[in-house]
Amino acid sequence: MHLESIKDQAVTIGGRAIRFRKGETIHTENCYKYSVREFQQLATGAGLAPRACWTDSDRLFSVHYLTVAQ
Repeated sequence: MHLESIKDQAVTIGGRAIRFRKGETIHTENCYKYSVREFQQLATGAGLAPRACWTDSDRLFSVHYLTVAQ
């Protein structure tokens, strides 16, 4: 996903001004499709522990509860 500036502007983040021209875009998001099992394997590999998962009835969307692995 990209956000597009509708005007010339400057925003301040962490004390630093960042300028955007009208029409300039910034990349804000990537979307990837994983099964619940694949996502939990990625999380485990990143040092997280899957604790719970909720899905819609077709298992197309999921919300995961993760904690730092101990």
